[in-house]
Amino acid sequence: MDLKEFKLFIAKLIEGSCDNVYYCTRNEPLAEGIKRIRNDADYFEFIETGYSDEVEDDEGHYSEEDPNDDNDSQLFDDIPYEHEADDYIPSLDKTIGDEFLHRVSGMCKDINDEVETKNGDDKPVYPVHNENHKWDKMVPVLGAASALFLLDIKGRVLVWRDYRGDVSAVQAERFFSKLIEKEGEPDAQDPVVYDNGVTYMFVQHNNVYLMTASRQNCNAASLLLFLHRVVDVFKHYFEELEEESLRDNFVVVYELLDEMMDFGYPQYTEAKILSEFIKTDAYRMEVSQRPPMAVTNAVSWRSEGIRYKKNEVFLDVVESVNILVNSNGQIVRSEVVGALKMRTYLSGMPECKLGLNDRVLLEAQGRSTKGKAIDLDDIKFHQCVRLARFENDRTISFVPPDGAFDLMTYRLSTQVKPLIWVEAQIERHSRSRMEITIKARSQFKERSTATNVEIEFPVPADATNPNVRTSMGSAAYAPENDALCWKIKSFPGGKEYMLRAEFRLPSITAEEAAPERKAPIRVKFEIPYFTVSGIQVRYLKIIEKSGYQALPWVRYITMAGEYELRLV
Repeated sequence: MDLKEFKLFIAKLIEGSCDNVYYCTRNEPLAEGIKRIRNDADYFEFIETGYSDEVEDDEGHYSEEDPNDDNDSQLFDDIPYEHEADDYIPSLDKTIGDEFLHRVSGMCKDINDEVETKNGDDKPVYPVHNENHKWDKMVPVLGAASALFLLDIKGRVLVWRDYRGDVSAVQAERFFSKLIEKEGEPDAQDPVVYDNGVTYMFVQHNNVYLMTASRQNCNAASLLLFLHRVVDVFKHYFEELEEESLRDNFVVVYELLDEMMDFGYPQYTEAKILSEFIKTDAYRMEVSQRPPMAVTNAVSWRSEGIRYKKNEVFLDVVESVNILVNSNGQIVRSEVVGALKMRTYLSGMPECKLGLNDRVLLEAQGRSTKGKAIDLDDIKFHQCVRLARFENDRTISFVPPDGAFDLMTYRLSTQVKPLIWVEAQIERHSRSRMEITIKARSQFKERSTATNVEIEFPVPADATNPNVRTSMGSAAYAPENDALCWKIKSFPGGKEYMLRAEFRLPSITAEEAAPERKAPIRVKFEIPYFTVSGIQVRYLKIIEKSGYQALPWVRYITMAGEYELRLV
């Protein structure tokens, strides 16, 4: 078979035209191992690569073909074209032991690698061509992690678990050496490192590195997310993930690693579910008659058998205002980050339904509203929310986890008016005295009141003898922060308060005086029963088959996030 016949064969295989053919050499990532077949020389190199002597595949099979055999046509002519049955049961007498095609096609889903013969032995079954199968729709199986390492800050191995047997503990040393080499480079913060056929993905938490090593082309995002989930699980068990906590609990660490990952594939990462059969106090896995229901149930985030004397649900609508104003009074950045935080203390398997105000729901459906619609961005739900139902009728229905969790997070990117506006005027008198006048004005409705308001105003480091007068609240000089802190316990809407302060400055200025600080004014506050976005909870229904009555509690609060006003 020459190159032309080979392309005709490929065209028949994919049921379409074949202009260019590429292949990837074994044990190399696509970025480095992919090659194009342009001419006969490339074609014969491809044949020799696929059928070279002493090449072992993933199942332990060796090729017996001679790469120098002149009868090249036999390589593909002997492959039968059979149609798989609807039940996907392969037939042993309709397949051949072609390990090269097995390696090419065997990395796809829904293809059986082996079947059990009559005498109970597992015999490999190699893939056959299916004329009705859409090969371009086949999804490659995600690569798995070969091992997981927990390293200290100096790169020494604390704990490691080998899942696939194709790497060794030496990989930790190679990874850390590669990490040191990248210090100072632009990509030094990249969480993925590649070296000599092994891909390392890592995260750092306190003085511990969590790293996976893999020889396969892995989904980096999924493994990095898995490492963050591992951190959460360890923090649930040990309060804090540090080198000392790992050394003191290495038995539990190994048990958790065995449950959270199997043969390199992430499994269970819910700490509350893992705690049902891995008891920290016992330092060993608790033997149970059957696995926890949450492992086999579709609701993996909640266990059965939960009981409370008093069934209650607490829902907090919390919004943080991030704002940055320049010295000219112009808003540079304005953002509201919101979250629906829940704490559930419910018995059994309750079904909850949450309804928000029409302005949110109708905007999501693209309809017109009487008032201004709430344009929420980056809406993210907890995994317990039934997304399909939300897409259909915008109803938020879910079986909640037990305890505290974030039901929904969102962001409001439209520019909002600063809730508390601060103006400052600074006057210097003969370089020995400085007078500061600060005006603070609340720019929200009168029926709302801000509490625990703190306005931090920067002052020179060499300022002394403060003399402060306020129309409301109290003010104190904090020399450790080089700032004047003005605290107002209650700040109603539509009000304005004033502060006057006088500081003494050294009469003699040093020749090499330190540059004046350019810190901004920082504001902190909380406004209960108020949201910037206008989002409101219309109803929260709890239904459980036992029929108990649950008490839902809803609270609204808006607070300052990164709230800064620049002076210069």
